[in-house]
Amino acid sequence: MKNYFFMLTKLLLAINNHALSVSFKQQEVPVSNGRFRQANREALITLAVYIFFFLWWTVFAFGLGSGDPDNYSYVLGLPSWFFYSCVLGYPVVTILLWLVIKRWFKDIPLDGEPESAGPDNLNAASAGSENTAEKS
Repeated sequence: MKNYFFMLTKLLLAINNHALSVSFKQQEVPVSNGRFRQANREALITLAVYIFFFLWWTVFAFGLGSGDPDNYSYVLGLPSWFFYSCVLGYPVVTILLWLVIKRWFKDIPLDGEPESAGPDNLNAASAGSENTAEKS
């Protein structure tokens, strides 16, 4: 058993040393770029909505469903804890997500900084697309 453990440890150390010797080319990204702030804000908002849904589901499922099943109230033939946590919770969170996305999320480019989008560049881009459409 000790021999197996020794061989496994040696293998893991060899893998770790090899992984440390590999270098990856990293791309310089300016920190002043607002895309990172927007991505962080969207991640925090998403986390908040998920926590809200988790609390919604937990409060209704365990709050209303913790009693004796003989004393359950029913909504549309389903136990109220199930109706409010699962059936009603899903559309409420879906509508909430739709509102959050419309209000706070932005469509941002994931590649490098876009070139200047002045009026000259927009006209040239649209003219270029019209020329390729005519040639086809």
